[in-house]
Amino acid sequence: MKMILNLSVVTFLLVAASNQCFAEIVIMDVSRAKAKEMGVAIRPHKNGDAGVMVRLEFRTNGALKTSIASS
Repeated sequence: MKMILNLSVVTFLLVAASNQCFAEIVIMDVSRAKAKEMGVAIRPHKNGDAGVMVRLEFRTNGALKTSIASS
């Protein structure tokens, strides 16, 4: 009986916890000037036979600093 109770409590907690989502998705088009203003750098590099590797670098200043601090 105790095992059934424990199993039901664990199942309830897993279901209750999986319904909560605190993530925020923000998608927007950004021009080169706006990206530079926000401190975003996009750098493509050759990656041998695999093609091109693209790196995104973010500086934590300006608009990105305030959005990170508020999270």
